[in-house]
Amino acid sequence: MHVKFNPEHLNKNMFRESGRELIPEGMNDRLEGLRAGILHLHSLGLVHNDINPSNIMFDEDGNFILIDFDSCRRIGENLHETDAGRTWAWHDPDVKIALPKNDLDAFEDLRIWMVGSPDERSNFE
Repeated sequence: MHVKFNPEHLNKNMFRESGRELIPEGMNDRLEGLRAGILHLHSLGLVHNDINPSNIMFDEDGNFILIDFDSCRRIGENLHETDAGRTWAWHDPDVKIALPKNDLDAFEDLRIWMVGSPDERSNFE
């Protein structure tokens, strides 16, 4: 399965304003599966810290798979004292500590980016 969400490689804001085609309705369940995976990571005491479209792949069944764990840190770890490489515009640069909220905010931004929302606001603009 190959789905092109952003064929022109537009940045987040340009993509949202481009009149893009939103993800197919059936993909919402897969998006919730990704959220469940993030919550599982949190249950292990870890925070991914870099949830963004570049770090999501599809398996052969079209399920979202979270990749790129080089920014993953233990809950409570100081992000500025490590070399956590986080993706610009997909995280709050003022956040200094690895907290589950970091991932959940980025997931919500990802969801808005993919599915849309009434006001199309982003968490990290």
